[in-house]
Amino acid sequence: MEVCKTLLYLLIFILVQFTIHFLISKLFFGQFKIQLVHLYFDFKIYPYLISSILIAPVIEELFFRKFIINLLQLKNSDRFSILFSALLFSLIHFPILQSIISSLLAGLFLGFIYIRFKKIIYCIFFHFIWNAVLISFQFT
Repeated sequence: MEVCKTLLYLLIFILVQFTIHFLISKLFFGQFKIQLVHLYFDFKIYPYLISSILIAPVIEELFFRKFIINLLQLKNSDRFSILFSALLFSLIHFPILQSIISSLLAGLFLGFIYIRFKKIIYCIFFHFIWNAVLISFQFT
């Protein structure tokens, strides 16, 4: 039952994040285009940077580390909670294989950090830096 609840929360999370991406690009730049083949958001650079570097780390860390791990820890071990949270985290970065693998590793690391220190701000900061570095490579 808990897994079904978690998957429902994941769906809600994806819808919320998609809505935030949509609103930022629509409100600030009046355009929003999705190519379903690559799940690529094609909009101006500023909303992309805002949503990917500032908003995504906060929302994703609050959801995957703070909410999912805490929920799973009620009836499961720390290891299972970290692994399941990291798997869900990697699935939202589908369909690019490199993104799935790197986000799985990042999810495992961030889950460990969250369990170890119980400070979500550490996870948000790492995620912020991670996204900033990855995005900077896209524009070089």
